[in-house]
Amino acid sequence: MIKLVTLFSTIILIFMSSSILATPVQKVYEIATAFKSKTLSKVNNKIFARILRGKQDSDFLTMTHDLNRKIVFYLDSKGIEELTTLSDYDKLIKVGYPDKYIHKLLHEGYFFKIVIFKNNAMITSASWENVGKLVNWVHANQSNFYKNAYSQDMVIKISRNIPHLISAYSNIAVSSPEEVYNSLRQQGGELWEVRKYLHKNLNLNKNFTGNGKTYTDKGELGVPEFISPNIKISDLNESIIIDLKVVPSL
Repeated sequence: MIKLVTLFSTIILIFMSSSILATPVQKVYEIATAFKSKTLSKVNNKIFARILRGKQDSDFLTMTHDLNRKIVFYLDSKGIEELTTLSDYDKLIKVGYPDKYIHKLLHEGYFFKIVIFKNNAMITSASWENVGKLVNWVHANQSNFYKNAYSQDMVIKISRNIPHLISAYSNIAVSSPEEVYNSLRQQGGELWEVRKYLHKNLNLNKNFTGNGKTYTDKGELGVPEFISPNIKISDLNESIIIDLKVVPSL
């Protein structure tokens, strides 16, 4: 009898301990509600987000309005937390949108939303190596020309064998895509073409350093940065889209 009481007491203690230590599972709609009201303080891991832009409802069916773009960028839970208290305009600045570009998009009739969703299996940190893997994956079924020109090896070569490229991209104040491309052209046409491709098709602009962080157009550190193939929002198990009211600062 004493042994049974002791065993029962132990089970109760284990259950109470596990209940205290367990992290409650956050629902996406709860996170979205708190994010919208700017009361969000903590987001569990495996929650991601992406700022979307478009001119019509059909532009918001996937993670980008440009259906030719195969790879896009995402925020993780930490990034979502950092955006919570910012104005919608400053949210765009924080994730790397240049101020002039925001004005240009608004003038052209674009509006913005943010989608918050549970983890997608293919999301990975935005390093040069992971960019190379995804580019390789995107072109796996294309011609030999594309497989050779835009292979993982070529992307890695850009990031590792040309140190001044990385330093130039880190020095945002004096760097420009043209300067980088001219430098690459001197190293050999292939690297120049690949870097140009990455900028045009993947939006790896001059602020991309491959260290897993975004940078603003002024060179200030932004939020953690992740990449994944473009996906349909309807394919996500759980997601919510929130409208953003982007008003440029005066």
